[in-house]
Amino acid sequence: MHFLLTNDDGIHAPGMAALIEAVAPLADLTIVAPLNERSAISHAIAVFRPLLLEPQPHRVPGGRAWALDANPADCVKYALTSVLVDQPPDLVISGINRGQNAGTNILYSGTVAGAMEGALNGVPSIAISISALFREEADFSGAQEFIARVAPQVAEQGLPPWVMLNINVPSLPPERIQGARWARQGEARYTDLFEILPEDNPREGIDDGQRMVSNTGADLISSEGEDTDDRLLAHGFIALTPLTCDRTAHAVLRDPPPLEL
Repeated sequence: MHFLLTNDDGIHAPGMAALIEAVAPLADLTIVAPLNERSAISHAIAVFRPLLLEPQPHRVPGGRAWALDANPADCVKYALTSVLVDQPPDLVISGINRGQNAGTNILYSGTVAGAMEGALNGVPSIAISISALFREEADFSGAQEFIARVAPQVAEQGLPPWVMLNINVPSLPPERIQGARWARQGEARYTDLFEILPEDNPREGIDDGQRMVSNTGADLISSEGEDTDDRLLAHGFIALTPLTCDRTAHAVLRDPPPLEL
């Protein structure tokens, strides 16, 4: 098998090293990942500037690894159109992300976007994340065990067109994980709270209105249903959510609002 790996934490991230360790025994690997962290970049692509491409042969057995000064979606685009034109991968894996990508975080996630770009191009694709917050110790071992078990199955069986698999894993060792469940995307979101940075007071006698502000909201508002990705994750389960590239609200098309058109 042949897997293409990317992420949004950057090619130097511990989660990338953990992913390589988990899947290198299973397949030939090609890596194209961001040179620097691109978290919360969503599906942005760089279209108005040239991109630095840096070989990173020491990252993976066989030496097929590059860092691209761009976003996860750019990395997958470049890999599929420039590196792997004659040998498309059997699977794209994006991760292992430090921090859950559940609920509304899916909309902001560069990790999910990397996998979604693979799905857009007809390649079975997985995004995988762990629940560790930035201030917590990250345990990738449960995610490593699970991706090593699931990745070959997805590569062999495939996924429906324009569908990718979003996996969220508790930041726990395998023996402490409660199991794996299929889940719907929840409504969980982090609160927003923009505060003026305390060191950014106006200069004495000068106030032109400019300030430095930072979004310090970090409280998670959980979903209501117990079958959602974030609630299952909070209860110690691995949550698997199929996501589609099709953003159409088909239920509304079947029963549209009574607008005068």
